[in-house]
Amino acid sequence: MTLACVVDASVGIKLFVNEPLSDRADALFAHLAADPPARLAVPDLFFIECANILWKHVRRLGYPATKAHTDLSDLGTLALHSVPTAGLMGDALVIAIAQGISAYDAC
Repeated sequence: MTLACVVDASVGIKLFVNEPLSDRADALFAHLAADPPARLAVPDLFFIECANILWKHVRRLGYPATKAHTDLSDLGTLALHSVPTAGLMGDALVIAIAQGISAYDAC
């Protein structure tokens, strides 16, 4: 059985920035190398969200800018299934209203 799930940027960034639960993010992404490989879907905003998180780390925490660039490059090599958010907006609104979260997070 193939693992399939949607991954949020707050989880994906844990591959590069050591935070609580980073070990679980590592375990999740290790499934990409499984046989059969996991199908990890991300909204197309995932990548810019990760870039923004790294920007905050550079600006606020002294994270090396060169490391942030390398992290983004490495992120781009992962076998993630990117889904356009334009096709998600109707469902995102329904989920956001029902769950009391932002439509942005509901994507």
